[in-house]
Amino acid sequence: MNRLPLLSLAFPLAKRYQILHVKEHRSEVREARLLQKEYPWTERHLQCVWSDSTFRPHTLRTTTGESVTIEEPGEWNSEAGPDFVNASLRVGAGSDARHLHGDVEIHIRPSDWRSHGHASDPRYQHVIAHVTYFPGNACGLPDHAVSIALREFLQQNRAFSFDLIDVAAYPWPVRAPQPPCAKYFACMTCEEILSFLESAGEYRLQLKTARLRAESNQRDPHQTLYEELFVALGYKHNRIPFRMLARRVPLQTLRQFAGSDPLRGYALLAGVAGLLPTQINDRWDEETRTFLRRVWGLWWKLSNAWSGHIMNRKEWRLSGVRPLNHPLRRLMAAARLFCSPTPLAERFLSLSDPENPSFLENITGLLSNIPEDPYWSWRNGLGGARTPRPLALIGPDRAAAIAVNIAIPFLASLDRLPHAARDLIRTLPPEADHRILRTTAKLLFGRDHSPLLYSTALARQGLVQIFQDFCLQDRTRCQRCLLAQSLNTHSSDGS
Repeated sequence: MNRLPLLSLAFPLAKRYQILHVKEHRSEVREARLLQKEYPWTERHLQCVWSDSTFRPHTLRTTTGESVTIEEPGEWNSEAGPDFVNASLRVGAGSDARHLHGDVEIHIRPSDWRSHGHASDPRYQHVIAHVTYFPGNACGLPDHAVSIALREFLQQNRAFSFDLIDVAAYPWPVRAPQPPCAKYFACMTCEEILSFLESAGEYRLQLKTARLRAESNQRDPHQTLYEELFVALGYKHNRIPFRMLARRVPLQTLRQFAGSDPLRGYALLAGVAGLLPTQINDRWDEETRTFLRRVWGLWWKLSNAWSGHIMNRKEWRLSGVRPLNHPLRRLMAAARLFCSPTPLAERFLSLSDPENPSFLENITGLLSNIPEDPYWSWRNGLGGARTPRPLALIGPDRAAAIAVNIAIPFLASLDRLPHAARDLIRTLPPEADHRILRTTAKLLFGRDHSPLLYSTALARQGLVQIFQDFCLQDRTRCQRCLLAQSLNTHSSDGS
């Protein structure tokens, strides 16, 4: 069944942004390519994998079967030319091994080398490795260059997911003081800017939908939702360990053990996470001690069977994390969401009534109004003072973010997004301000712009998408800004 028309119906505004989207100096409608099941991510995701030893496979081979040891991945090049410079590789084994020193170019497909014009570009003559996601050999590579495909090695790592990569956490290209795209937005009305940003926001949701659909085609959709929620509960610093935990304790295993008892589910999750304290602190009150005794009473019976799966505490980022966001507290939110008589995915689906005007309100309420936990709803940290009023296990801002980034795409991926939701999405509370929003808004609209230009949840999603599609991809100091070129072409066409 061709799902693409259904996605277009769910997010009709996205088409406006798609026809402006360009890559490598070409205007093109990328809907078919970007929504493919094989690889719905960007080239920058692969660059991050190559740069960061956290994601880069430890074992690599060339497409001809030679082993590859990365002695130095190279320096991330934010100017024109190869993606990484001054890299060092050892190719082969034993006395036949050879050392290569030079540049590295990253592409999604081997054919991108020629289609991007690198074969005739003298800046690429020192490339020693052409790194792609899909396997194959590019035509026109320098004679000494090797080809390395990442797909097989990344798929072998069950803890890896491209969604774990924060592409904005890596070097940003240097921007011009006044980027050329700003002059086009200066000629737009506030309503036109908001409409454009919301079209980019719908496009972003469309991509998220495609990724969740690709995941759900390979595994149980309930497990897909489970993993995505875990990652969201990990926030910025603990996304990877939360994903690992969700895969070590699959949803089916959690529900088989815990049933509808959140405390049993919590004991399994916290135990496998390796986060349960092994000693009682003398300063803890009796309620805290009683709580931990109950959890340990459930976990110790399981610990031997799970001994080979327990995570190392060092895998978690615990210092500098706000008490309300501590993994031990967030795991109770996960336990209460997923250890219930009705699976969370079914509860989401039950709310997708196209005639229900409170659809999104009910979605966010399902996430923010989790039943109180006798311990964690009254504590902002393990052993902390009991609060006078209960604290939400998932706050309203985080619930809104999960609704936009996970619940909406999840329902759309199953073709269960209500038709009326297109308008309701605009009423969602916007996500909290963050660095990417501030940076992109300042670039596009100037220092003294009005925040009303991106006041909706969709518009904020759009700003993030523009940043990732254009600002992160440009390495010409905005001299050949692809967004400005496409806006100029679009306005010249009168469309």
